Amino acid sequence: MNSRLMCTVSDDKTVRIFDTETHKQIRAVKLDTKASCCSYSSDGHLILVGLGSGNEEDPERKEGAYVVLSEEDLTIVYEARDSKLALLACRYSPIGDLYALTSMDGMIYIYKTGDFSIKAICKGHTGCVSHIDFSQDGRFIMSNSTAGEIMFWDSSSGEPQIPKMVKELKWSTNTCIYSYATQGFYGPYDDKVELMSACRSNGRDLIAMADNCGRLRIGNAPCVKDDPTYFNLTGHAAIVKSCEFACDDSHLYSIGGSDGTILQWRVSLDGAALSVATKGEVMSDDLAVELLFHGKVLDKNRNTENVLNDIPVALCQLEEGLVEVDGLKPWQKMIIAPSLVPIEDSSEPSDSLELEFIYGFTTDHSRQSLMYTSESELLFFAGSVAVLMEQQKRKQRFYSHHHASISAMTASANGSLIASGDVAEAPTIRIWNSMTLETLAVLQGFHRRGICHLKFASNNKHLASVGLDRMHSWAVYDWQNNHI
Repeated sequence: MNSRLMCTVSDDKTVRIFDTETHKQIRAVKLDTKASCCSYSSDGHLILVGLGSGNEEDPERKEGAYVVLSEEDLTIVYEARDSKLALLACRYSPIGDLYALTSMDGMIYIYKTGDFSIKAICKGHTGCVSHIDFSQDGRFIMSNSTAGEIMFWDSSSGEPQIPKMVKELKWSTNTCIYSYATQGFYGPYDDKVELMSACRSNGRDLIAMADNCGRLRIGNAPCVKDDPTYFNLTGHAAIVKSCEFACDDSHLYSIGGSDGTILQWRVSLDGAALSVATKGEVMSDDLAVELLFHGKVLDKNRNTENVLNDIPVALCQLEEGLVEVDGLKPWQKMIIAPSLVPIEDSSEPSDSLELEFIYGFTTDHSRQSLMYTSESELLFFAGSVAVLMEQQKRKQRFYSHHHASISAMTASANGSLIASGDVAEAPTIRIWNSMTLETLAVLQGFHRRGICHLKFASNNKHLASVGLDRMHSWAVYDWQNNHI
């Protein structure tokens, strides 16, 4: 399998293959139905694509169907439909003799690769089946559902298996968010964060977990203890739908749910310092009180703000007895440790990840989402990251100090200064140098909800801004002295 190639599918009905070394799209095809998941075969010659939008009010014509494409030219090799609801996950077995697809109807459909005939149907989940993994020998399947369940299956018969019968198994992949190897990510308290996707490296030493706050958390595998040490990667605007390691573990890829971007992270084995967004500055007490009585209906709920700004409100409320602790979730009751418990390293991973390339950019927030600098670099933003790209060399530089989705950006007349604003309860405007990426000023306190427009004066000493509040309040800053 070629570790340089990455395949994606989306609601625009396209299947795209990228060369992650040259950072270019090399093949694409448009289907007649929205696609929801994809998987390479074990030899890399076929691509399995699950179809469906999941929208019950406006379903696709082929909701629940799937296609098998030739990787070489993306022509359809086989097409079938056994489910009437959207497919959520798909995967080939390690040996390559089987493939499985999960559906919103709560079932798992298992097929033979040779003749594409159906081999078994797994029934038993009470929610939509969202994640699936094969054992190393391909004989068993582990699955999760949106009802918080984990179940195990015989891939030949589709019969459910009791946990103690499969506790010694080695799993080929670990994309299930509810599993023995990922339970430590849920922590000692409930911060109301929804975990969306998991991925274990092929070397079995790292595990990544994506959530609905735009974070990627990287820890050592397995991650079992309640309070593990991990590091955060931020860059996406909101939900991170999926994450996946390259087959040689050289890169980690993450896909945003609403920002339309793919982030490519380079895995460094030397433990170098991470090039990621820093933790946000905690807002002042005076500003917090002012916001409490401001009366605005904000797009982003307070819990998300607390998570992104690393404010452990939920832990404080738990310690003070202000919230009740829920009992064990269904999947936690099903977890059984293997007889020989693997040694867990709860320290921070020695490997580091550095943002290498971003595919796509945000266009729905602002008319100021793409522009040229004086050095003929492309300037755009994707999620919470501002990007400067040399088109000919396909190299990117990143300004990643925002900890909320960027919503507006502008450059000075000579291109040396960049101003970028974000969407948050108390949005920030950051002025930074386009050459050194150094932050020159941070403006905060006047606007609410977000920033929708920015513009430098001709003398570069003043900056005009327009907010996303109901009255679209505007201000002119003397940004060098940090006052209006």
